[in-house]
Amino acid sequence: MRILHTVEFYEPSRGGAQEVVKQISERLGKRRHDVTVATSALTSRCDGIINDVKIEEFHVAGNSVKGIKGESQRYQSFVTSANFDIILNHASRTRTTNPSVPLLDQIREKR
Repeated sequence: MRILHTVEFYEPSRGGAQEVVKQISERLGKRRHDVTVATSALTSRCDGIINDVKIEEFHVAGNSVKGIKGESQRYQSFVTSANFDIILNHASRTRTTNPSVPLLDQIREKR
């Protein structure tokens, strides 16, 4: 199964959502699922793959209240054109969930 997780921050960033997504993603990867995480770009992240989890980085900042800045169109294009079996957004009102909300009817994957 091809799985996309979206989360505001991911490895090497530390925090609750990051750890939850990391644990789920790595464990699904060990079960031979193809797991990708779409997340904010970090200068401290050196690799596009961490423990068999593919990382897609986007330079996106803000939220629906403050406004989304950066690569939101590239992110939206990635989410709507990528061929995943399921998309799981972790947390609402974040830079990785807000840009996809207006596109929910265009996302054909389970979500």
